[in-house]
Amino acid sequence: MNSRETSYLAGVLHARGHVINERGRYGISFQTSDEEKAKVFIELAHALGKRPVTIKRGKSIKIFVYSKDLIHVRERVSDEKAFLQGFFDFGSTIYFRLRIHKNGKRQRCYAIRSSKKDFSILRKVKEMLSKLGINSHIYRSGRTFTLEIYGKHNFTQFYVKVGSKLESRRKLMEKLLGIHAQ
Repeated sequence: MNSRETSYLAGVLHARGHVINERGRYGISFQTSDEEKAKVFIELAHALGKRPVTIKRGKSIKIFVYSKDLIHVRERVSDEKAFLQGFFDFGSTIYFRLRIHKNGKRQRCYAIRSSKKDFSILRKVKEMLSKLGINSHIYRSGRTFTLEIYGKHNFTQFYVKVGSKLESRRKLMEKLLGIHAQ
């Protein structure tokens, strides 16, 4: 298996995927209502030489990939950038707001957030981001923990060093950063 694709898949599974065992059939699954994410997940399965099974119910799309060799893919991270890309493509929100200071000055605030119940995975993601020079912090919110990449510099560094396979996310980041596609 290609290490980049395997690492991307590991990120996806840590973000939103599941390892399954259905009556002795092992594999992975992913559920979404986002057509673009479903398409990328299916393409990834094909690139790894697997045949995904897709079930659509209304807007919900559930994808199964039955393969015993994929159940340990979460531990196979050889390409940290690909892992981060998969993790954030499938398990984060891009946040933007305009902050108005008391003196009337306007400031754009950028953030990428990912919330999980598992603190340890967010700590590992924070360490990977730090190696790339991207600052982030983790805070607790009720029963979940949230990792946040905050500020224009860190947002820009994330765009440049990690990026996204999802066209809609790339375009959103480019729009927020004022980058015009050529």
